[in-house]
Amino acid sequence: EPLKTTVSEMLRHLYVGLNAFSSQKSLELKSN
Repeated sequence: EPLKTTVSEMLRHLYVGLNAFSSQKSLELKSN
């Protein structure tokens, strides 16, 4: 099932990106 794999890969990348983004934002908030 190529389509299912592609969708799950996209969701996983999105999740990782959101985690990195939010952790970066929280670090910026802590330093201020």
